[in-house]
Amino acid sequence: MKSLATWQGRSNVCANMRECVSFIDGGDVCISIRWKAPEVEAKEEAATSTFGGNPLASAVAIASLEVIRDEGLAERSAQKGEQLRHQLKKVHQQFPEIIKEVRGKGLFTAVELNRRALFPVTAYDICLRLKERGILAKPTHDSIIRLTPPLSISSEELQEGIKALHDVFELDLPKMQKEKPEAVPPTTSDNKDNQSLKIDRYIIHSCQEGWDMRDED
Repeated sequence: MKSLATWQGRSNVCANMRECVSFIDGGDVCISIRWKAPEVEAKEEAATSTFGGNPLASAVAIASLEVIRDEGLAERSAQKGEQLRHQLKKVHQQFPEIIKEVRGKGLFTAVELNRRALFPVTAYDICLRLKERGILAKPTHDSIIRLTPPLSISSEELQEGIKALHDVFELDLPKMQKEKPEAVPPTTSDNKDNQSLKIDRYIIHSCQEGWDMRDED
């Protein structure tokens, strides 16, 4: 949600239906919200919800939406996201053989790694080393590091995260490549085997993590 407004504003896409959960309750009150376009609402049959319209959940949801609007959190997401990717691209320039691409929307950012250059290390291993340096990141598809910092992150904290990633590539990665037992190296045939999964994977993940998934030539 923190990137949704920015994403819609910069693309020509307007979803007919949107759902969200975690962003709006802060982990304290169970809340889910669904937006529907009028044409979708008109075609759907009436439905009931066991806990729909709960007064406490509704009050929390309204307060959360007001904060997002009044404090310009979508705009902050866009600003901080650009700052994050600008710094990440500097790291990309320093390690062009390791980092394949940096991309994202708002504060949702993906760092795609070169599997051959990384071998036998994976994105999962990199994320473990980042954790040791105080940075939580999520590996996906073996070669992508997904970064989703909070909206409250400061410029100084962003810089700390960038430094941690730089240090992992510069200091930790060479040691990891020597210490980790070698498996079968990635080959072009692996890419061909993955072609059959591309469409299903794209359908499953496109709405949730579309910038983590990009068709490869």
